[in-house]
Amino acid sequence: MPNSPVFRLNIADTCGHCHVKETEEFKQSIHGKALLAGIPDAPTCTDCHGEHDIEGPDTKDSAVSARLVSKETCPRCHDDVRTMTKYGVETMHQASYMDSYHGMASDAGSVAVASCSSCHGTHNILPHDDPNSTVFQANLPHTCGQCHEDAGPNFAAGPVHIMPTDPGQKALGIVRVIYLWLIAVTLGGMILHNSLLLCRHMLTKFFEEWKGRRTYKRFSKGQVIGHLILSISFTVLGISGFALRYPEQWWSRMLFFGDTGLEIRANVHRIAAVVFIGITLLNLFYSLFTRYGRKEMYATVLGFKDLKDLLLNLGFALGLTRKRPKYDRYTYSEKLEYWGLWWGTWIMIITGLCMWYVDVFLTYLPKVMLDIAALIHWYEAWLAIGTILIWHMYYMIIDPESYPMNWSWITGKITEHDFKEHHPLEFERVAGQESSADEEDPERTAEEVDPITPALK
Repeated sequence: MPNSPVFRLNIADTCGHCHVKETEEFKQSIHGKALLAGIPDAPTCTDCHGEHDIEGPDTKDSAVSARLVSKETCPRCHDDVRTMTKYGVETMHQASYMDSYHGMASDAGSVAVASCSSCHGTHNILPHDDPNSTVFQANLPHTCGQCHEDAGPNFAAGPVHIMPTDPGQKALGIVRVIYLWLIAVTLGGMILHNSLLLCRHMLTKFFEEWKGRRTYKRFSKGQVIGHLILSISFTVLGISGFALRYPEQWWSRMLFFGDTGLEIRANVHRIAAVVFIGITLLNLFYSLFTRYGRKEMYATVLGFKDLKDLLLNLGFALGLTRKRPKYDRYTYSEKLEYWGLWWGTWIMIITGLCMWYVDVFLTYLPKVMLDIAALIHWYEAWLAIGTILIWHMYYMIIDPESYPMNWSWITGKITEHDFKEHHPLEFERVAGQESSADEEDPERTAEEVDPITPALK
């Protein structure tokens, strides 16, 4: 009601019963004048101080504390693009403040560094072109001098809020454009240069390592193709999934046609999910119902030897021993990753289907279960991608013994040298098989020997 003491236009007078000086200053400020002029978006006392939970500026969680006034209270209005555009007020000032020394120090926890109110005032805020304003150009040396004792005319010789994209700050804009191009050309050139060299080294290893050398079968053609399909579908799922989660990011907009690409992202994600589920089910069938698949699965079973290998490998890494583990067909790291893949795969499939068929899910289960499924899907995606980038890519590319590429995932083969070095226990078995086979058939090649021969005895 207009006659109520807490009616928006009456709040300042109500507060003024006790806070006389502050109320008079507020009424003379740009905020107070705008409020009296009937501008509905103009702030009053409660917009900054709150209503019932009012705390003093020295209280840590107060809306007008040195830390929060610049981070939350002032930006609530001044970073609202729609509201500020309506009244011709520039935004991005808070962002420029946070990029400055003052903002970074404040974000780090300093309460002594200047905040919005330190420069613009608290209740007596005036436009920057008002001679009585604390941020009027002629008054800036005095305002800055509250903290900087030797503040002189140069403190007012340039823009306070550094915004290189502001047309009024042309010098900064020119520097920005020059450096954006310099960074793009320099770093882009470095990436191109090093990528060409990396590709050359990869191809050299591919051709020279296999040429004239004896090789053994590491994976079947079906495994190679299945892994390739799995890798592609996993990558597409990761990119499209994060594009759905972060649709405003430049890479998301570029890959999926800007604001119009939401449906495209969703469809791409679902198609990749179908492929991923299909290759997973095929692999499960292969592992359970084929002789070769069962041998492969048996070879990935974790045992006490894997724990010993892990401890021995860590001891070698720390320089506690010179002895290194002798691995069989799969190392402990490959086994852990394999079972981690199965774990993550089924979690992602189940939670993904819950979100895909949400209507069916909510027919039988409460919404809180759907929320839990969505959260698990989100965190499991981070875990899966992190594992691939940190664990899998290390052994495929970064590991000095594999660099610049372990080509067995493409060729399905391994050289005799690498076989002896990386899987000596398996090599001994295969070499024994080969020796026996050669005695019976001298024309038999190493690639014909079954590399999966688990010790069942």
